[in-house]
Amino acid sequence: PNLLAAGKSSRHQDGGRLSKIGHSRHKQKLRAQWAGWLPAKRLVCQAACLCTAQVVTVQLRRTYQPARVDWRIVSRQPIGETAIPILGAHMSIAGGYYKAIDAAVDAGCDCVQIFTKNNNQWRAKPISDEEATRFREAFESSSLSHSLAHVSYLINMASPKDELRTKSIEAMRVELRRAETLGVPFVVVHPGAFTDSSEEEGIARISAAVNEIHDAEADCPTVCLLETTAGQGTCLGWRFEHLAQILDGVRQPARMGVCLDTCHVFAAGYSLAPAESYQATMEEFDHVVGLDQLKAIHLNDSKKELGSRVDRHEHIGDGHLGLEPFKLLLNDSRLTGIPMYLETEKKESPDGRAWDVVNLERLRGLLAT
Repeated sequence: PNLLAAGKSSRHQDGGRLSKIGHSRHKQKLRAQWAGWLPAKRLVCQAACLCTAQVVTVQLRRTYQPARVDWRIVSRQPIGETAIPILGAHMSIAGGYYKAIDAAVDAGCDCVQIFTKNNNQWRAKPISDEEATRFREAFESSSLSHSLAHVSYLINMASPKDELRTKSIEAMRVELRRAETLGVPFVVVHPGAFTDSSEEEGIARISAAVNEIHDAEADCPTVCLLETTAGQGTCLGWRFEHLAQILDGVRQPARMGVCLDTCHVFAAGYSLAPAESYQATMEEFDHVVGLDQLKAIHLNDSKKELGSRVDRHEHIGDGHLGLEPFKLLLNDSRLTGIPMYLETEKKESPDGRAWDVVNLERLRGLLAT
């Protein structure tokens, strides 16, 4: 419970407790126990089931019924085998929110990221009950274990312009509620750009905006993730210290987390290969921000060089990152249980297959055997 309360997927070594799953005489007791400490509406954990010699990945879901938590087994894996990363991609909601679930499953994803609205517009029509129900049911009946929503690119909580900052705060409130409606537990946002003010003022404005949003949406369970950025122009978040300072100014840090984007950190100047450089970067992230804050990872190669401060995504292995950083990351046991999402161009690869399928195949080919 303590590990889960920190918001991070965990491996519970008490095989006896989870081995009771599936035995109806224990279900009500376990539901009552879990409902007391489950910090989010949906959480995935891993546990060693000694009776079957398997690591069982279980999705816990808090319902609106009193003292009740339901679960479903996502996967089983023999104890001792290398943990399989949770890999997925951003998918379009064109034609209906549930279409993103169908596309993710067809591509072989374990998780899915979506926009809940047009990402380049402020306004959006409300999500109907029918749309929300269809998305939730499609997700629940699928093999996917995690979902994430990316907010509008128009949002800038660091802006010194009162009108834009106010619009950004209101838009973030809407994004949190839309994700809640769909049952998506996390939203990811670029911290913002300080434009003609200063870095320090921009960081302070972001923290203040988040506090204002949390106060206004006190009962909203959706967790906001700050994304690492490439550092174009005056965009904040390209230094790990930026994220740490923003989080330090948030009064309810349990409602926050971080999403690391491989292309962005590389463009910002953090090397991810060879192994020594990768370890140095991850240790710096852990020291400055904390790996316990890392709730999602964006897997993107980079069209631009290390330290370019330019955000241009490339297909896995085709950019300046190459394959080695992804191999190191996918086999890093510290990142077990953290969902990883592709944000690369769609269309078709030269061999006629969807790029998501090709990129996922490349990533899975890097797993240690």
